[in-house]
Amino acid sequence: MDYSFEPEIEKLNVSCIINGVVDNAVLELQEDNDCRIILTVGNNTYSSGAKHFWGALTELRKQLEEHNIKLLCQGCCMNVYPSPMILDMGDARKAYKMKLGYTAKMEDLVFIFDPCDPDDYASIEEQDRFYDEWKRTPRILEKPDDSAKADANLKDEHNTKPKKNWFQFWKHK
Repeated sequence: MDYSFEPEIEKLNVSCIINGVVDNAVLELQEDNDCRIILTVGNNTYSSGAKHFWGALTELRKQLEEHNIKLLCQGCCMNVYPSPMILDMGDARKAYKMKLGYTAKMEDLVFIFDPCDPDDYASIEEQDRFYDEWKRTPRILEKPDDSAKADANLKDEHNTKPKKNWFQFWKHK
């Protein structure tokens, strides 16, 4: 009895910048024991594989950077990076779109193969530097739109000293 099966292939149309010119390309995503990415640009094909799609995308980008090709997808933006939990718990098709000084939240998750603006593209090195800076930067949750009201809620009625919020109580920053 043969229990083998063909891995499911997902095809996505993407854009690339090759030597300064935007061109169309096709990404093929395959997942079985490992995650594989195959990029076809014109007559050229590049492929990579890893235990998750973030790792495969990073390996693919290393090849592309050598050929001066910029893949225009969210996973190639300077401020997009997966959390360690995303890397450990799944296929890492999503990552956080981060902002310095702010905690990444569920609504900040993006599909790493969704298109991005050419101005948002960053090299692997630039992306890693941003992530390292984001990790070192103290972060807060974003305040609600009415920040004056939020600040007032932190003050004690009979005292001007701010109350500790629950992050401060538990020694979180």
